[in-house]
Amino acid sequence: MARFAAIILGLTVLGASTQVLAQAVPSNVVPYPGPKPDPLLTANPTMVLSGAPPPPRLSLGINPSGATGPSEVFYNVLYSGAQYDTVDASQAPINPATLKINTNYGGTAKGGRTALRIAVNPTGPMVRTGTEVFNVGAEIFSTAGSNVGGTDDNAGAVGQIVPINTVGRAYRGATNWVVVSGFGEINMAVDEGASAAILNGLQISRLNTDAGEVSRFRAMIFAGTQPTTGAVNTIPPMDYGIVWGHDHHQWSFGDDSRMIGWIPQASGTNAGGAPLAASTLGWGVDLWGVNIRQQAWRSTGFAVQGDGGVNIGTGSITPTPEGITIDAKGQYVNGVSVAEPGRGYKPGEYLYGTQGDIYIVATVSSAGGVTALGIVGVGYAGHPAANPLAVTGGSGQGARLALQWSRADTITVNPTGNTIVGSGKPLSPDASSGFLMVPTSDGMPTGKAGAPGQAAIEVDTNNSRICANWGGGWKCATLN
Repeated sequence: MARFAAIILGLTVLGASTQVLAQAVPSNVVPYPGPKPDPLLTANPTMVLSGAPPPPRLSLGINPSGATGPSEVFYNVLYSGAQYDTVDASQAPINPATLKINTNYGGTAKGGRTALRIAVNPTGPMVRTGTEVFNVGAEIFSTAGSNVGGTDDNAGAVGQIVPINTVGRAYRGATNWVVVSGFGEINMAVDEGASAAILNGLQISRLNTDAGEVSRFRAMIFAGTQPTTGAVNTIPPMDYGIVWGHDHHQWSFGDDSRMIGWIPQASGTNAGGAPLAASTLGWGVDLWGVNIRQQAWRSTGFAVQGDGGVNIGTGSITPTPEGITIDAKGQYVNGVSVAEPGRGYKPGEYLYGTQGDIYIVATVSSAGGVTALGIVGVGYAGHPAANPLAVTGGSGQGARLALQWSRADTITVNPTGNTIVGSGKPLSPDASSGFLMVPTSDGMPTGKAGAPGQAAIEVDTNNSRICANWGGGWKCATLN
């Protein structure tokens, strides 16, 4: 007879003969009757079925006499034989599963529903033993230890080894949910009065046994969308790949933080006594085959365009079929005032314009209207936004700003071979900027300068003369 034991939470526990061992009756403690088909509980085998729903519906636990905490308990749920691969103990078709938990609810249900909760909590002072303690809520293993031969990675391969699959999905008709998450939250904290050496949200550790053959990729993280089966792709694109920040959470970084960083190996023993590993790689970010339609990188004052152009402050370096154009035609915000105060803002909040410009609220009215603010990021634009400018950010709404922009067009290097200083348009008689600045000397220049095709220019201020030299000596003309 095939041996198996199944646990169906909240209903019954079934043995090899489908015998009902216990009903979920409040405060009902039922000793396990007879030999165990497999280790269901170790030592003092009791099954505690306590309380009516809501949870717990079924609790399995053990605390041997004299122990200071719970000892290891084995819950072995085994289906032996192929006849149990696709059905549960009641022979109802299911996805292949050793243990399946369903929590069904609807109607006027309130609050959350947790199908399985695991907690590991030290209940008293810890004693140093010289061995590090790992407080692990759950360990999930999916391993293979046998060999079917070959090194195929597609049609000839056996399948996949996956420790955990999570699915967050709203089926057709499940409308008006706030969040659908494929994995959920990873929460962490070192509370006040506690201490730790490191706090991290997610750690991926590659095992030092990873030395076998991988025919295509080794990667820490993969992200992609399943291909569609219809004639038309109806799946909308994602807005972001990775997002730092949350509209309901505070910003997590400070002035000395790094959004993406590196930490070198500082300890451990490497194979053969090799030195600590050096931090080297071939490419930092490789998007060589991606057709970036707008900007590959963007921050206040600096941007890299998808076509290889670079924006630095008010200047730009732009590739063209004829060559590179270096231009300083942009403008930046050099003044701001409040056009419409809005309401509901707080001092210290950031407001955001449309050109990378950032402002900080200095003072507000009793209604939270902005009365004064400062410039945090000046922002840059080839074509400044029109006033008044609606802004985002902060806890209020409705604020609009009046911006003052710097003078545009200071130098242009054109691919035609000409260098234009200024805007290429006449200056006004009272202009105080937009000029070509050349060196001066207190007398006739005598140094060797210039060459054929390259003329040096300077101004002799003592004699009011402009002088030039292209390799044959200085030639000067008197200025009136």
